[in-house]
Formats: sequence, structure tokens, C-alpha cells
Amino acid sequence: DYPKPQISAHPKTAVALRGTNVTLNCSAFSSSDSPMSTAWRKDGEVLYEAQVQNYARYQDHRLLYTTVLHLLNVNFTDEGQYQCVISNHFGSNYSTLAKLTVNG
Repeated sequence: DYPKPQISAHPKTAVALRGTNVTLNCSAFSSSDSPMSTAWRKDGEVLYEAQVQNYARYQDHRLLYTTVLHLLNVNFTDEGQYQCVISNHFGSNYSTLAKLTVNG
């Protein structure tokens, strides 16, 4: 029984060319019906203005939740360590850090 979200897919480190788009994915599952929420962090700071899509579906009697962070037209200022945080009222779990490098 895993009522607290368990991260099942972590965002992956990426190298991108300046001006291209990058997507980072993160998934978690829970045995509880408690709604999950997500936050993305860059270098430890929550990204409030981020473009994020969230998907929830049931699979094998568990709630599976996926969050996708869209970084558009990346620049050198987008470089850093990205992490997703997935929470419900039982607690939060943090993904591993994914490093984004932007090349000119």
C-alpha cells in the first residue's frame, strides 16, 4: 500500500541547443484516491510560471500521475538542475535532479 506518491519515472538530464524546446517528464503512482499535485523546481526554487501539463489515469487499481514540463525556446538562463515534486495529503516525494545544459 503506497498512499504517498511514489516516483516511478524521473526527469532525464538533457542537452539542448539554444532556441529549441525541451520537455521533462516525471511520473508517480499512489494506491490512494487522494488527488495528486505537482510542482517543478529549478535549482531548488519553485517554477511558478512554468508551462506544465498534468495527466492522471488509473492503471492496475492505482492512480498514475504524469507531469510534463515544457521549456520553450531555451536560453542559457534555463540551464540548471530540474526536479519534480509530487504531493498528496499523505506526503510528498521528490524526483532525482535532471541537469539541463544549453549549447549555443
